[in-house]
Amino acid sequence: MSLIQFKNVSHYYGGKAAVKDLSFEIEDKKITAIIGKSGSGKSTLLQIINGLIKPTGGSVYVFGNPLDYSNIYKTRLKIGYSVQGTGLFPHMSIYNNIAVLGKITNVPKHDIERRIDTLMSFVNLPPSFKTKYPYQLSGGEQQRVGICRAMLLDPPVFLLDEAFAALDPETKSEIHTELLDMQKAEPRTIVIVTHDLNEAVKLADNIMFMQDGEIKQYGSKKDVLNNPASVSVKDYMDNRAL
Repeated sequence: MSLIQFKNVSHYYGGKAAVKDLSFEIEDKKITAIIGKSGSGKSTLLQIINGLIKPTGGSVYVFGNPLDYSNIYKTRLKIGYSVQGTGLFPHMSIYNNIAVLGKITNVPKHDIERRIDTLMSFVNLPPSFKTKYPYQLSGGEQQRVGICRAMLLDPPVFLLDEAFAALDPETKSEIHTELLDMQKAEPRTIVIVTHDLNEAVKLADNIMFMQDGEIKQYGSKKDVLNNPASVSVKDYMDNRAL
């Protein structure tokens, strides 16, 4: 059974559907990119997976069970979530920013320290950064810290919502490479929301194209790129030519 399943899921804002009757599964231990124009429902879908939004209708299954909104915190501890801007705590050191979930869940200190060392090495952050504060780091470095924090508890599911959108091309390329290295070393189910087709092609195994809250095509990267299912999918690809 897939770790993430949607069955006839819809969600409405003020009578307008953000996502419409979606039924699909996310392939385990692969990277799935959700692409589409602004307002297509991409971020809403990711927030539904993370339990931040309870859909108006349908069922969402994560880790084989329906999402339990009365105890959603327990599920979220097994989901890494990184968004544009990172949301680091400005008054906390980089070490404490990364360690926060470990401390909350009573992970032994030496295990936290070992995990932080591993993650910072993956994303090319020097050990000396542990004592720094977010304002002392560049945007790209802060994004790396955000990834480390989201990955601290080694979650089997990792969600990225436009996490790299504000980064300069060189930094974005570096973090892409680091993410792929992490995926190779520690495979997990990763879902990426992006408007950047180049990013989707570089990172993803599978691509989902959304428009007006509906899935217009979903399949392997090769199939979506080489065999657009509709004019709207083809136009999107052509207008964002690699």
